[in-house]
Amino acid sequence: MSKKDTGLMLSTVKGPLANLLDNLSGANAGYWLKVVKKILRGENPFAEREAELSAQRTLVLSFIVEVDGTKPYGYGFVRNHNFNEDNFPIKDKTKRTVVIDVFHFGTQSAEIDFGHHPVTTNWMIGKMERYGCRPANTEELVSLAKCHPEILKDLKITTLDFNSAWLYNGRGGDYEIPVLTQTEHGQNFIDLIMYFNGVWGKELSFAGVRIQ
Repeated sequence: MSKKDTGLMLSTVKGPLANLLDNLSGANAGYWLKVVKKILRGENPFAEREAELSAQRTLVLSFIVEVDGTKPYGYGFVRNHNFNEDNFPIKDKTKRTVVIDVFHFGTQSAEIDFGHHPVTTNWMIGKMERYGCRPANTEELVSLAKCHPEILKDLKITTLDFNSAWLYNGRGGDYEIPVLTQTEHGQNFIDLIMYFNGVWGKELSFAGVRIQ
């Protein structure tokens, strides 16, 4: 890793770094101590995990994210007018530091024929769980965009957490979930898309929270 890359990594975790140090006295102190040591050495603390999943045609990028569930979303970027705390209430009203893995399931995502290897909701959740993750909830997804806004230049990220879905137009409507993307003018944008129980499009990536 170059000095430039190291500086970028340290700058992007500067906010959560104080929280990481607080975690050193918690139940998962050993895990967080390894993460902090690698960051201070200028190493990617998640390199082994990313390489393991990459070998299985699953792209995973890992990010340290500070989540503050005690405050409103405090967007800081444009959003769909239906995205608000009334439709998407904050589930976990605590302050916490999490590791979010962003999964992209590669060329398999194009195989939408149910007779072959459809990338369904249950398939992807099972894949996340196999690697120690659960789907991110809404406030974790929004916090990812706030802590690491640069990733939306290349990725369109949503969640598989059905509990974060909003029932649009009442009982006869569709369930919708937030998706992090960009406008045509390059602004970070929280849009809404339908929650599918079937197959998802190959353009989407999915946020999972690491279970320590």
